[in-house]
Amino acid sequence: MPPDDLRRVLQTAIAYRIFEEASPDVSVRHNAVSALFALVPNIRDAMGLLVEDNPNGARRFVESVRRFPGSGEPGHSALMVAERAERGLDHAVADPSKGFFDLIADDPPRLQRFRNTMGMSTRAPGYAVSYFLDAVPWGASGDNDNNNNNNTGRCPARIVDIGGAGGDLCAQILRRYPGVRAATSLDLPEVVATAEVPADLARRLRFAPYNFLSEPMAHDADAYLFRHIFHDWSDQYAMRILRNLAAGLRAGARVWINEVVLPDLSPDKHVGDQRSRGADLLMKVGFNGKERSRRGWEAVLAAADARFRIESIVQPEGATDAVIEVVFGA
Repeated sequence: MPPDDLRRVLQTAIAYRIFEEASPDVSVRHNAVSALFALVPNIRDAMGLLVEDNPNGARRFVESVRRFPGSGEPGHSALMVAERAERGLDHAVADPSKGFFDLIADDPPRLQRFRNTMGMSTRAPGYAVSYFLDAVPWGASGDNDNNNNNNTGRCPARIVDIGGAGGDLCAQILRRYPGVRAATSLDLPEVVATAEVPADLARRLRFAPYNFLSEPMAHDADAYLFRHIFHDWSDQYAMRILRNLAAGLRAGARVWINEVVLPDLSPDKHVGDQRSRGADLLMKVGFNGKERSRRGWEAVLAAADARFRIESIVQPEGATDAVIEVVFGA
């Protein structure tokens, strides 16, 4: 890059608090922000996702909603419209059920970049698992009376985490709540094939393959967990996930959903509204997914199965995600 062009780019970055000038117009040095990009690989992966995938989809957003009005298919997202356009593929013959996750499954570097980004995001301020652990009313030791372990305040004896990836949520729950006797982390076969059970949880944690879009639930438990799952999917797919779950639930089972609950727009909290609604559109652009308000959650649960009922919603102080407690009735 020509030196003058490089200077202009760097000085613009400095204006946004990335790098700092060591000598005006001559040299720059790292500051705390720019050093992150040099030293933390996952930060670079996250930026790759933000500056490559997301803008591509955003540029095709209007086209996607005109071409596929009202569609909830992942293959009709703006990002998939952009991907097909770049590859010269025909929208008319593309499988609408195949979305971004299917795309990157065949692209190992891109898949790893996405996984690294998601792993980093769950450790970002506001997204820590500790918010969920503190919000569930289970008690440190639990009360596993077989007749009562589904009551609010009781610790479930058995839990199932759906879409649990490497089992981090289950592991943290088991270490915090000894009253949880057994946990099963479910995910796609290729994910659980490489998952490892920590030595200290060898008798309490297991992994099992499961496709929440196509398989009825076959694992009996007292509590079922979803963390950052539903916002990737439109209502039609969220209902499919919930109906597959309902097929294996007994009356009184509880479902805990750890996701955003969009607040009503505020006349004075503009920054918060911009972040939450921006995240909602980001899910639309990338996956044809969505963030949901309380009314949205109530609607999709009721449409999936009338036996689902929201018992409570807790919004921990400082957390991005709420903790939604759902009871499955008779």
